[in-house]
Amino acid sequence: MKSLLKLFCLIALCITTKSSSSMLPLCHDNERAALLQFKLSLSISEFASIDSSAFPKTKSWKSTGKGSDCCFWEGIGCDVQTSHITILDLSNSFLTGSIYPNSSLFELVHLHTLNLADNDFRHSLIPTEISHLSNLKYLNLSLSGFSGQVPTEICQLSKLISLDLSYSAIPSSGMNQLTLGQLSLKTLLESFSSLEVLFLDKGQVPRSLAKCSLLKVLDLSSNHVDDTFPTWLQGLPQLHSLLLGSNKLQGMLPNKVGLGFPSLRIIDLSNNKLTGNLPCNLFLSWYAMKAKPQGNLGYVEITSSNTSASGIPMYSWYTNTITILYKGVEVSNEKVFKIFTMVDLSNNNFFGKIPESIGKLVGLEALNLSHNNLIGGIPSSFKNLSNLESLDLSHNMLSEEIPQQLTNMIFLEIFNVSYNNLIGPIPLGNQFNTFGNDSYRGNPGLCGSPLSKKCGNFDIQSPLQPQPHLDGEADKESSALLEWVIISMGYVSGLVIGMILGRIFTTAKHQWFVETFGRRQHKRGAKRRDHYH
Repeated sequence: MKSLLKLFCLIALCITTKSSSSMLPLCHDNERAALLQFKLSLSISEFASIDSSAFPKTKSWKSTGKGSDCCFWEGIGCDVQTSHITILDLSNSFLTGSIYPNSSLFELVHLHTLNLADNDFRHSLIPTEISHLSNLKYLNLSLSGFSGQVPTEICQLSKLISLDLSYSAIPSSGMNQLTLGQLSLKTLLESFSSLEVLFLDKGQVPRSLAKCSLLKVLDLSSNHVDDTFPTWLQGLPQLHSLLLGSNKLQGMLPNKVGLGFPSLRIIDLSNNKLTGNLPCNLFLSWYAMKAKPQGNLGYVEITSSNTSASGIPMYSWYTNTITILYKGVEVSNEKVFKIFTMVDLSNNNFFGKIPESIGKLVGLEALNLSHNNLIGGIPSSFKNLSNLESLDLSHNMLSEEIPQQLTNMIFLEIFNVSYNNLIGPIPLGNQFNTFGNDSYRGNPGLCGSPLSKKCGNFDIQSPLQPQPHLDGEADKESSALLEWVIISMGYVSGLVIGMILGRIFTTAKHQWFVETFGRRQHKRGAKRRDHYH
């Protein structure tokens, strides 16, 4: 009887839902006409987008007959109650042409999301009429061919939560990218009091960012920032992703910390000129990393309005994305925001020992300290990093034995300690049984599986002094030559001298982690998209 009652209720619910859906109004005629006019003002070219997932979304837009309800068109989201168009996502759509001040785009005044990323708008200026879209919360014009000055009228978009103006010019064109012109970055930031996610090109790290208390993501990677580490960003209560890689940051990281970074889970300072010892107190101030992740870090808005006129959820999840190097591949930001914790300090000039305090960051999933001048042993406290999936300590001056306790890292998939001065037997057990020779290359003092060298008595030599990194093919040739010399000397003398030549001149790409952020520079903007689910 109860089963029949449940079945009856289910059928009644389905009938009610279908009935209510059929009663929902179609999209508004004036908004459909505005979209069709916008479509006609542009052309489709397979060369206008570079993302592999690109396709011409506007081809599904029809003016009459079946399929003329714009709330069902590709890239369109409508409010379920009013049927007004609130989402326009034409990213990666092969669109090309110019956007003029009289464009019908600016008639869609109910939009809260506009994504035109990865198209070619032929160096169009951003029209001042952008201010007509006063309800915008999410704006992405990255890698879309806009150029010239950002209009001051953009400051009238006071509801903006996410702004992406990065990689605005087409890289192959040679044209200048967007510039702020008369609009100072300070003015821009003060206008967006609700800003949570910011992607920009070129410029210093503005101190006015310290006032953006809602900021969650700051990505200024590859921006030619010539400055010291912005310690004044400490205390931003919601900042969980700080990406300053591939800049010209210099100086030392602070050991004395104030408020710290209470919510930080992702920090990328790779490919800079930072130096000094790794400060143990700074790591201790990354409080969120000291706990295993729970919940979802994703920048998400789930509202009833993000549905089509039929009541079907359309873009319930709005996620700004960033690109990081993870386990040797570039991963899209979507992975990053769904619980991910990483520290990348690679390719700098840090020296001294690795602090034991890093072992307290038990939430870490990826750690990259490669290509520095670090000495001493691998801290035994790393055994506490049970959540770690990727660990790269290659191209340093590390010595001593690999701690057997590291076998406690049962989720470890990538382990790279190549080109150091490590000695002794390689640990066995759990994930360490899966790592190949490449993980240990350039450490002649190591022995045991997977290496062919059996463990026995080995001569412990003094480690080399830190050497400067070399770049390019000459570096690789030097690496190969020195390895050959090591092998030859071993056969001649019978001595193991790996501790002397353990650190070899090389910058062969480390297999570790990675829009976006192959195309790290100009294609990064294409991947660093606003994703909707």
